[in-house]
Amino acid sequence: MIEKIAEFFSTCPELSESGVMINYLDKEPFSAALIMCGEDTLEAEYTDGGQRRCEKFILAIRQEYSGANSQNSSAAKRCEAIEQWVKAQNDSENLPQFDSLISVLSVSIGKGFEITQTGSVDARFEAEIKVVYFMEK
Repeated sequence: MIEKIAEFFSTCPELSESGVMINYLDKEPFSAALIMCGEDTLEAEYTDGGQRRCEKFILAIRQEYSGANSQNSSAAKRCEAIEQWVKAQNDSENLPQFDSLISVLSVSIGKGFEITQTGSVDARFEAEIKVVYFMEK
């Protein structure tokens, strides 16, 4: 599942140039990675054996970041643009496509971007991604 979700995020204009790696965030600024959280929760089980499930991921990005207001503002705008893109894709039902057994119902930001690590010239930002899907038996 993570491969398809990473491909989906790679279509975001703010992430398309760097692409989205899986479980590894490069040390270069403007890199992005989708990281598994290990949370796959059963939300509902239906009489036909189908299940509605929720899986959570971390979307991590490395962004140039310093004491300069213009650079910090740029980092905040990029994070906001990614969040708005996710909402727009979900609202228009432009969701990741899987085989016939899995249908994605929604992709959303569970927790917005926060700085989790800073260096002398860059910072790591992370957001929680929530993917709700239906899985046929």
